[in-house]
Amino acid sequence: MALGNFAKKGLLLIAIAVSYGIFVSTFSASGSYAVALVLILGVGASAAAFDAMQWTLLQLNVPDDMRGRAVGAWVFAIGFGWVGHLGLGAVAENAGVQWALAVAGLSVILAAIIALSGSKELRKA
Repeated sequence: MALGNFAKKGLLLIAIAVSYGIFVSTFSASGSYAVALVLILGVGASAAAFDAMQWTLLQLNVPDDMRGRAVGAWVFAIGFGWVGHLGLGAVAENAGVQWALAVAGLSVILAAIIALSGSKELRKA
């Protein structure tokens, strides 16, 4: 399903991030295998949607002469994902995997709320 060209793509990006956080947090508390499968499907779908939307916003909002640098900075930042994984591993080791997943999901939701309230450009994108 294509949405076409619509306004407020940044708000959709925030909504997708919040849905990802909700799916991860809910997955952490799931006690049923069937429910966990549905929730992890939601995690994957929202992650894929977020990736597609962030690339769309990058290409639409970065000037042509700066796009290569912006993509390079994005790839560089993604390369440091292991730092967060170390932190989550420490939480998992000390508090348990369920708590680590819950913290991760709630952190994504908090980051999305901060981005929404702190970035006028994102709200208008």
